Formats: sequence, C-alpha cells, structure tokens
Amino acid sequence: YRPQPLHFDATVYDETISGNEVDSCWGIIPKTAAADLTIFLWGIIVVAHAKLTLGSIGAFPISFTGWSWLLLSLRAGIEFAAWAATTHKFLALGKFLATIGSSIRLVAVTNACVVCTVWNFILLPIIYFFSIPASQREKRRSFIKFNFSFFMTNIHILNFPMAIINTVYGSQIRLFTLSDLWVAYLVIMLYSIVYYFIMDRLGMHFYPIFCPRSAFCVGSIIAVLGLYYYLFLKWNELILSRI
Repeated sequence: YRPQPLHFDATVYDETISGNEVDSCWGIIPKTAAADLTIFLWGIIVVAHAKLTLGSIGAFPISFTGWSWLLLSLRAGIEFAAWAATTHKFLALGKFLATIGSSIRLVAVTNACVVCTVWNFILLPIIYFFSIPASQREKRRSFIKFNFSFFMTNIHILNFPMAIINTVYGSQIRLFTLSDLWVAYLVIMLYSIVYYFIMDRLGMHFYPIFCPRSAFCVGSIIAVLGLYYYLFLKWNELILSRI
C-alpha cells in the first residue's frame, strides 16, 4: 500500500476560468464571491466588536469555538481572494488559493455544525438547568442575556448558516473526498495537542469529558472521530441532492 497525495478541486478557480458563474451582484462580482467576502468581513467585524465592547475576548482564540469561527472566516476570505486573483489574471496564485480554500471546506462546515449543536442543545440547557439553581433567577436571566448577546449569537448560532454557504449550499459546491476528511482529522489532532499539552497544563478545562483524567476521555474522542465521519457522509448526501 502506498499513500496517495491529498487532492482538492480548485473549484473557485475552475468556475472562474470557465465563466460558468452567471449570477452576479450589480454585474460587478459573482454572488458566490460576494457571499464569501461578506462572511470574511463579518467574521472580522464580530471579533473586533467583541474586543471593543467586552474589553477582552479571553480564551476565545484558543477555544474550539474560536478555531471554528476562524476557519469559516478564513475559508471564505481565501476563496474570495482566489476569485479576485483569477479574475485579475494571477492564475497561479488564484489556483493555489482556490485549492487551499477548498481544502478547509469540510472542516469549516463540520466544526461550525458541532459548535452550534453542542452548545445550543447540550451545554446551554445543562448550564441553565443544572449549573444555576432555580432559586437564582437573576443569575439565570443574566446567563440568557449573555448567551444571546451579539457576540455569542454569532459564534454559536449564526456560525452554522454562515459556514454552509458555498460549502454545501451554492453554485460552486463539490463533493467531499477522503482528502477533506484527513484535513478535518488533522485539525482535530492539532487542537488536541493545544488542549492537552497547553490548556490542560494551565488548568483550562473547557471540555471536562475530554480531560485525560476523565473516565470518558477515550470514549469521547472516539465519538468525535465517528461524528466527523458521519457528517462527512451526510454532507455528501446533501450535496448530491443539489448538483
């Protein structure tokens, strides 16, 4: 058995070169490129707004949620840059950027899905109903108010619909391959290194079920790997129904 090189279709580059993108905004920019630019700029605005209004965004940059937000913003920014470079005849650069952007599509949409689902349907109810006593009504109200603040709404709710644009919905979508899955697992591995060798050592136990001293650690890791493979299959089913 000989490992095969990873391959990612430079979808934005190919579509731009072929001229297949016909829908545009005001006849200036294709809708896909406009959507990517909007997502990228919005990603920056949300973090900048949080920094200015909250004074500090704490450990957000090293949290899984932070990585998720960074990836979906970067994916959009890189693929917009790929369109811009290709349009202005910087073809080698355009193809390179399109390949990089394409390579993080799966991990961007999957991370956003996991963050949105786990926070809103698992962690939020647990914190609200079990971590904050019913007698502490003011504390519960404060928690809900914070949870639905501008910053938290974006990174935990709007992140998912933003991530699916031009990855599983749009005119330039493509099927995911095992190469995409390898990149997703690589990101998980890199985050695990940060979590176990830096955050855990500093006492930053954001995710107790993944604590190496927890009885649930191994099972949780296996469950995450299985979840990513399951979503990999489901995204492809969805994409197949749309192309």
